Amino acid sequence: MKKRMYTTIILCFLVILLTACNQAYKEAMENGKEALSTLDYETAHTYFEEALLEKNADEEAEMYMNQIEEMLDGISAMDEGEMIKAEEAFDEVIATSHASDELIKEAEAKLEEIENITSTYEEVTEKIEEVETLHNDGMYKESLDTIEKMLEKDLTHPYVKELHTTLTTLEKQIKKNEKKRKEIDKIIDEVAAHEQDKAYDAGLKAVEEGLEKDLTHDSLKEREAILKELQTKLKNLQEEEKIKQEQETYMKNVEGIWVDDTVKEDYLSGVDICKINVEAVSCVTMESDNIFHLEIYERKANMEQHQVLMNDGEFVITVTDENNIRMFDHHYTRVTNEIEQRFLDDFGYDSVDEFYAFIFNPEFLEAASMMGDM
Repeated sequence: MKKRMYTTIILCFLVILLTACNQAYKEAMENGKEALSTLDYETAHTYFEEALLEKNADEEAEMYMNQIEEMLDGISAMDEGEMIKAEEAFDEVIATSHASDELIKEAEAKLEEIENITSTYEEVTEKIEEVETLHNDGMYKESLDTIEKMLEKDLTHPYVKELHTTLTTLEKQIKKNEKKRKEIDKIIDEVAAHEQDKAYDAGLKAVEEGLEKDLTHDSLKEREAILKELQTKLKNLQEEEKIKQEQETYMKNVEGIWVDDTVKEDYLSGVDICKINVEAVSCVTMESDNIFHLEIYERKANMEQHQVLMNDGEFVITVTDENNIRMFDHHYTRVTNEIEQRFLDDFGYDSVDEFYAFIFNPEFLEAASMMGDM
C-alpha cells in the first residue's frame, strides 16, 4: 500500500515537473521569437539557449540558434568588410528550413545592401582609374569634378572606406599639381619676358627655381621639358651675347685716330692719319691730295685672326694690340696727346678739334675715291 502511494506521489511530482518544464520551454521559445521580431538577436539567442536547457536537443530551438548565429556571423563579417564571407552567412540564413521569416527578410536586405556596396566599390574604383588618367593628362578640372561626384556617395562602410581615403588623397595631389603647374606657367611667362629684355641671368635663375620643384608627375613633365629647353636656349643666347659683346668691344677698340710709323720721324709731311668709327674709315696723307674714305655698312670681328672686317671683308683691319693696327700693309699707332700736340705745333692749329675738323672735312671725304692710293 505504501509502495503504491509513493509511486503515485512520484508520478504526480514528475507530471508537475514536466508540466513546469514544458511551460518554461514554451515561454523561452515565445520570448525568443518575440525578440527576433524586433531583430534583437542577442536576446533571442539567450532565450533559445534557455529553451534548449528546458528541452534538450530541441530541433526548433537549435534551428533558431543556428540561424541567429549565421546572421550574427554575416553582420560581423560585413562590418569588417569581408563581403564574400558575409554573403555566405546570409545565404545560410535564408536556406535554413522552417527559419524565421524576419531573419530571412533581414538577410535578404543585407544581401541587397552588400550588392549596393560592392556596386559602389566597383563604380568608384573605375572612376578612380579614370581620375588618374585625367590627372596624368593634366586635365585637373575634369578629374576634380569626377572626385567631387564620387565623394557625394556614401563611402562610410568599411568595405569602401579606403576608397574615400584614396579619393581625398588624390584630390590633394591634383590640387597641389594644379597649383604647381600654374606657378610653372607663370615662371615660363617670366622667363620669356627676361629673354626679350636679354636679362639672361634673371631668366636662368627663374628657370632653376622652377626646376627645383618636383615635376616628376606625368601632368608636369611637359612643363619640365619646356623649362629645360628654355634653360638650354638662354644659356646659348647668353653665350652668343657674351661673344657678341666681346666682338663689339673688339671692334670698338679700333675706333679712334691713328697715324702710321712715319710719325716717329722728325717730320710729319707725308704722314697718314686715319679716323675710324662705326660710320666710315677715313685716311688723309698730310700735305698731299691723297685721301681714302670708305663708308661702313657692316663690320665683323674675327677674333681668332685678330681682324675686323668691314663691308663683308672689303676692307680689313688687323689688330696687333690695343694701340697698334695694320691697314694697307702699313702699321698704325693710336694717336697720343703728345702726337696731337706735334700736329698742332707743326701745322699751326689752335685746337685738336679744329685740326681734325679740317683734315677730315666732309666735303673732302665725299669727293674721295673709294680706294685711293695711300
